[in-house]
Amino acid sequence: MLKWDKLLNANRRKDLDGSGGAMGVGAGREEQERDFDRILFAAPTRRLADKTQVFPMEENDSVRTRLTHSHEVSNLARSIGTKLAFDHAEAVFGADHELLNVKRRVPALLAAVGLAHDLGNPPFGHQGEGSMQRWFRSAQERSGADIEQDFLEFDGNAQTFRLLTRL
Repeated sequence: MLKWDKLLNANRRKDLDGSGGAMGVGAGREEQERDFDRILFAAPTRRLADKTQVFPMEENDSVRTRLTHSHEVSNLARSIGTKLAFDHAEAVFGADHELLNVKRRVPALLAAVGLAHDLGNPPFGHQGEGSMQRWFRSAQERSGADIEQDFLEFDGNAQTFRLLTRL
């Protein structure tokens, strides 16, 4: 059983470690809305504008960026969250859905997830991950150097989590 009170919790690391937050910028906004903004304005998100979204064997030759793709995914995810929060709140989130403020938190959370989903992926997606892994293995074999396991088994999803924990 999902524990929505934990998943939609407004506590953040800065609150837990005592480093505090910015003064007054969160007034009237849910933490999940602020999380979306942190991702939106972060340098790794802007860098997605320089990465091409590759569709092998695509008939249409127009180039799309990962940033465009991520905005589209984010918008779709927010729409799904809105539908869940407004039309199915009690069935999905239980009787406490009003206390959890799902109408604000869930769409914002899903929009943030959609925006962030490609942040750590290298160029060429999963093929790029494989290329990086092979290159680092080859470099290790050639030089005999001890290369970090994170490079030998590079995973764009793990890299996304690394980036997000620093925003």
